[in-house]
Amino acid sequence: MSRPAARCSKKPSRPIPSISSRRPARWPRSTPTSPTDAVEWSLTHFAAGLVFPDRAALWLLPLVAPVCLWVAWTDLTEMKIRNLAVAILLAIYALVGPLVLPFEFWAWGWLNFAVILLFGFFANMIGGLGAGDAKFMAAAAPFIAVRDTMPVLMILSVMLLASFALHRAARGLGVGRRVGSGWVSWTSPRFPMGLALGPTLIVYLWLCALG
Repeated sequence: MSRPAARCSKKPSRPIPSISSRRPARWPRSTPTSPTDAVEWSLTHFAAGLVFPDRAALWLLPLVAPVCLWVAWTDLTEMKIRNLAVAILLAIYALVGPLVLPFEFWAWGWLNFAVILLFGFFANMIGGLGAGDAKFMAAAAPFIAVRDTMPVLMILSVMLLASFALHRAARGLGVGRRVGSGWVSWTSPRFPMGLALGPTLIVYLWLCALG
C-alpha cells in the first residue's frame, strides 16, 4: 500500500541572507575603538604593570592626596614646601603603612627614604634642587616601589611638562596675577617644583589603586 504524498508547507521559505547584509564583526573588548576607550585602555594596562599593592594604595591615597595638594599650593603661592607637610607625609607612612602594607615591603620603604634623602642633599648642595623639594621627594619615596621607578619618572615627566607649561602660560598672559596677585611664583625666576611633585604622587597611588 502506497503512502500518501507529504503535504507541502504553506510557510514561505526564508531567504538566505547575503554576506553583505550581515553585521560587521565587532572589535574585541580589549581593543580600544574610540579615543576615550584608548585612554582608558592605556591607563589600565599602565596600572597593571605597577607593583605597589592596590589595596594599600586605596587606603593611603585619601590621606596622602591632601598633603600633596597642600604642597603644590604653598609652593605655588609662597615658593615654599613646609616642613610640617613633609613630617605629616612621613607620619602617614610610619603609622598607617604597617597596617596596609606587608611588613617587609613597608620596611624597605625606609631604605628608599634614606637613598633619596642623600641624593637630595647632594643635589641641593650643587644648587640643582631646592631644600623643600629634596625633603618632599625623600618623604614621598617610601610610598613608591623600587620596581616602579621608571613609571614614576614617566609620570613626573608628564606632570613637569604640563605644570610648567600652564604656569608659564598663566604668568605670561597675566591671568595668574589677576587670580593671585600676591603669589610669589609669578615673579620668581624659579619654577615651583611642588606643583609637579605633589600631583605625581597622587597620580601614582591612583594608578596603583586601579591595578
